[in-house]
Amino acid sequence: MTHTLHLGDCRAVMATLDDNSIDAIVCDPPYELGFMGKAWDNSGIAYDVSVWQQCLRVLKPGGHLIAFGGSRTYHRLAVAIEDAGFEIRDQIQWIYGSGFPKSLDVSKAMDKQAGAVREVVGSKVSKSRTSKFGGALTNPEFITAPSTDLAKQYQGWGTALKPAHEPAVLARKPLCGTVADNVTTWGVGGLNIDGTRIGTSKEVPGTANAKHNNGYGGGWGARSEAHSGFDANIGRWPANVILDEDAAKALDMQSGYSDGRRKNNNVKSNVHSMFSSPHSGERHPDAGGASRFFYTAKASKAEREAGLDGTCTVKYDIDKSIIGGLSWNDVSTVAVQLLQRVTSELVMLKWLIGESGESITGLCPSDSLFITSMEISKTTALKTCNLLMRLLTSESIADANCETVHGSSLAENAERLRAWIMITTSGRTELARGAVSVALTTLQQINEKEPLQRNNFHSTVKPLSLMRYLVRLVTPKGGKVLDPFMGSGSTGCAAVLEGFDFVGIDITPEYVAIAQKRIDHYAVTSPLMNL
Repeated sequence: MTHTLHLGDCRAVMATLDDNSIDAIVCDPPYELGFMGKAWDNSGIAYDVSVWQQCLRVLKPGGHLIAFGGSRTYHRLAVAIEDAGFEIRDQIQWIYGSGFPKSLDVSKAMDKQAGAVREVVGSKVSKSRTSKFGGALTNPEFITAPSTDLAKQYQGWGTALKPAHEPAVLARKPLCGTVADNVTTWGVGGLNIDGTRIGTSKEVPGTANAKHNNGYGGGWGARSEAHSGFDANIGRWPANVILDEDAAKALDMQSGYSDGRRKNNNVKSNVHSMFSSPHSGERHPDAGGASRFFYTAKASKAEREAGLDGTCTVKYDIDKSIIGGLSWNDVSTVAVQLLQRVTSELVMLKWLIGESGESITGLCPSDSLFITSMEISKTTALKTCNLLMRLLTSESIADANCETVHGSSLAENAERLRAWIMITTSGRTELARGAVSVALTTLQQINEKEPLQRNNFHSTVKPLSLMRYLVRLVTPKGGKVLDPFMGSGSTGCAAVLEGFDFVGIDITPEYVAIAQKRIDHYAVTSPLMNL
């Protein structure tokens, strides 16, 4: 197995790849929703036909493409893929139960517009909500009653549904000849049905389904496992719906339990009857809820961090109001340089600007000795930045009326920093003050809060179980998988775990670094690495 990662625009990188060199493409492109203010999710690249034309060129004839999309923007993604020359074969639905509605309360909005004060009638704490620092939110959410007549009329109205699914395009590059011809020549063109069947009841190799001659001529009434898509040896035929564990549990609560091993089993649930045989006497040798008819992807809390144990990422969002209308990128660029200078003793600590331009990230080793050193250093850094801010708003150390004795190393360092920052900002005092303010806020938040122990800070990480299932569905043995929108590398991890070669591309340096570590980790631990 090999895995090659590229930093850059996927259009430029794919232009360097050979024609017909990729067996399958599995990716999670931007949904173009501006998610959490991320610049990469608001560029329009997912709708760029030239991206998918490059994918078509590098993919072998008959090769499959799977690309996730947002529920509101999927149609534009699908059209761009189709316009590039792909055949749309199906739509896969990834259904999950952990979505959180981002809805505007219409009643509250009306009261706010009218300037009316709502009466607090109660409070609640949502156990499922967590803060951006990783801890549970303890502040209660107040329950208020509508004040104006119009607000009372629209009490209970919102503007959005709870997100519970993400569609994915399943497309194929046009075949060369028949399916048989194409598979013979290129090794791709079909789907790995037996390799992705759902559920098993026997630990024996799969066998061809027997043909039953029941006098029905193989029509709807033919009671055969081939007809139902179920093989007792290797499970049910894969569906175009995939669940997560929460969705599977919710479905089973609706469907109830059914034992397919018992003849004439009475199915009481309408939900479950949707998936049952039209023949009351037909049996399948398994039991459970309706979720057993679909693949259920399981997510491990540890999998997104695997391979990243050598670093500790501390990420804090900064309030825009403290920069007074200045360009955030200008301010944060100077702030990060300042943070690097005031924590220079910690040579392994790196400060980065967040991709949206509104956050500061500190990358450092997670060993206890370094953390102790960081605690001491950031206290000194806070004092230095406080003194620097006073110097920028006064003429001298004495005028600043600081607590530090004039002539001390701390004061001298602050004076040197003032000279440096004024040169760096070309004498723009407001920019200098904004940068110091951002640096101070970052250090204060780190000082007051426990660091967020999360090394993989990508905001949209798919479960490895899901991605392994998908790459296995469309990739032949020994094949090569491409992900033009690699992110933190989940598709790459899935590919190496399944024994496939992988090519990944991403435009963000921090994500490429994370992906490299994660994929390296799974390439070493994969039971298939020596195949």
